[in-house]
Amino acid sequence: MKPQRVTAWCAISSAGIIGPYFFEENVNSARYKEMLENEFVPAAQGMDCVEGWWFMQDGARPHRTAEVSRLLDEHFPGRIIGLDYESQFGGGMDWPLYSSDLNPCDLFLWGYLKDAIHRNQTASKEDLRAEIIGQCREIPRETFKKVIGGLQRRLAAFIDQEGMHVKKFHL
Repeated sequence: MKPQRVTAWCAISSAGIIGPYFFEENVNSARYKEMLENEFVPAAQGMDCVEGWWFMQDGARPHRTAEVSRLLDEHFPGRIIGLDYESQFGGGMDWPLYSSDLNPCDLFLWGYLKDAIHRNQTASKEDLRAEIIGQCREIPRETFKKVIGGLQRRLAAFIDQEGMHVKKFHL
């Protein structure tokens, strides 16, 4: 009667996907920080995706607290793209508002997963979680390389347009 719903978080890079991680309750700063510290950072280190890598996150309120920013700055010093980060730490970059076309998860991953998962009706939250995990594992690493390469080309196009809207962009 009611569609099953879970809150999932993933990170992607040219090296592949990190996650998904699931939140049983609403995401708040403490839960987000705990997931980053206990799940994401160790996994990213295991994939060699911390030293010299940039971390990008959207402007969701739980992502923007001082505690989260300190944790991220500890592992990605000066290499964070996130709303309010630059003003707190004097490095990195502030997240440009209304720029979902710059976020690879928004641009590619969430739509891809929704399309793939909706093809298979799930009966429970456990089935939905398993389907998300399975779909994430099936994405070829080459796809992530293309997505990140597309991000680099979009950024270059925005720089060429001096930050103005790019009317049409093909990956």
